[in-house]
Amino acid sequence: MSFRFIATLPPLTKLRVQPQMVGLTPETMRKIRAGDPTGDAKRDALVRFVRTLIKTSGTIDAAEVNRVRNAGYTERQILEIALAIAVITFTNLANRINDTVIDFPAVE
Repeated sequence: MSFRFIATLPPLTKLRVQPQMVGLTPETMRKIRAGDPTGDAKRDALVRFVRTLIKTSGTIDAAEVNRVRNAGYTERQILEIALAIAVITFTNLANRINDTVIDFPAVE
């Protein structure tokens, strides 16, 4: 797979998904981006866990992992969350190398 091919992939963390496309209101999307509670405990646990994975290094505290488990996520889903972050990170790095133009509309 060449870098040119990878550059054609959408830069996932810069992807500007329209809230209605994923069943979320613009306000909920803003809360998620800010790390504020949305009123949905399972979603809020996911947001907190993802932020922890991204902003820290080293082993994740067992209490953090248990918090996301207790919110209803399975072991497989927890690993899939980490995989999604890895793919997004890789895509962003490839796009930085190729100076990919972002052409997705911004969230309102």
